[in-house]
Amino acid sequence: MTLSAELVVRRGDFVLDANLEVGAGEVLALLGPNGSGKSTLLGALAGLLPVATGSIRVNGRPLTRVSAGERMSLPAHARRVGLLGQESLLFPHLTAVQNVAFGIRAAHGSRVDAGRRAERWLADVGLSGFEGRRPAELSGGQQQRVAIARALAAEPDLLLLDEPMASLDVEAASSIRTLLRERLSSTGTTTVLVTHDVVDVIVLADRVVTLDSGRVADDGSASDVLGRPVNGFAASLAGLNLLAGRVTGRGLVAVAHGHVLAGSGDLPPVGSEAWVAFPRSAVTVREPGAEPTPAVENSWVGTVAALEPAAGGIRIVLAGDEVVAEVPSSQVLARQLGSGSVVSLHVDPEFVTVYRRHGRGGHASHWEGGSD
Repeated sequence: MTLSAELVVRRGDFVLDANLEVGAGEVLALLGPNGSGKSTLLGALAGLLPVATGSIRVNGRPLTRVSAGERMSLPAHARRVGLLGQESLLFPHLTAVQNVAFGIRAAHGSRVDAGRRAERWLADVGLSGFEGRRPAELSGGQQQRVAIARALAAEPDLLLLDEPMASLDVEAASSIRTLLRERLSSTGTTTVLVTHDVVDVIVLADRVVTLDSGRVADDGSASDVLGRPVNGFAASLAGLNLLAGRVTGRGLVAVAHGHVLAGSGDLPPVGSEAWVAFPRSAVTVREPGAEPTPAVENSWVGTVAALEPAAGGIRIVLAGDEVVAEVPSSQVLARQLGSGSVVSLHVDPEFVTVYRRHGRGGHASHWEGGSD
């Protein structure tokens, strides 16, 4: 089933104005910072939020058509759209098999084989033997497995996943990812996945769209969107620093607070507006007052504004600068760094990638965590 959506949604002062195309059987990851419109878009697709103008079609079947002369919107229960979020939202008084069977009956209106099909689906998600347990008797990961079985057993034309792994521990989240990858592949279910976890993107997504302030900021493969980001959110998710600048010489780019020299590669011509990207983990921290000075390429001297947790240790954020370093905790402790410390950051040219700013949109910025 294909999804085609062109819609405007207004929620107070916020306006979502976005077009979205998802191919049959494709898993599209929808990324974006807080308030970018991800949850608003899912709510509109599911029929939970009114569309001001536009249309939503699944495999050519209109779910919503709103214009000056027409207003048609199918109710949520008639859309054949499944929605699975962070919470499983199982019926607490029903057993696991009854919860899954309820989804089948709601979609198909038949009780004849709902129980048998529900048992097969529980087996598919690794819960054989758990059919008679109620949600309170299941772990969080097991509850989410039941919710996945319920959503897919209903055979939706479109599945919406709203951070389904966010409330799970690392082990359970990994297991659910593997399960989703297998089930979505075997059923060929067209899916839109909202996530803030780059592992979700790598494991599950065929394509990535980023939203920013209610608009599509980027659209492409995961390697393009995260490997050559055009906005701060995607760069942060990929663990990269992203600076906007202009090429002033061979491999040399003028940025807001200095110059960056890139290593060898396919560099844009002199005069081009360019993005400069390099891993936060490749940034080294020098002793306060040590060389290099601010005038040296690939170097930034500043005051530590914040120390934040990072996957590899500690994230060092400088006041008024876009360059962030991620270093082992031992380095921070050994140098007794803290808010107000003066440090010098440096990145070797071999870790720097420069590519032309060619209208994929977005803004470079420091961004961390959260959900829409």
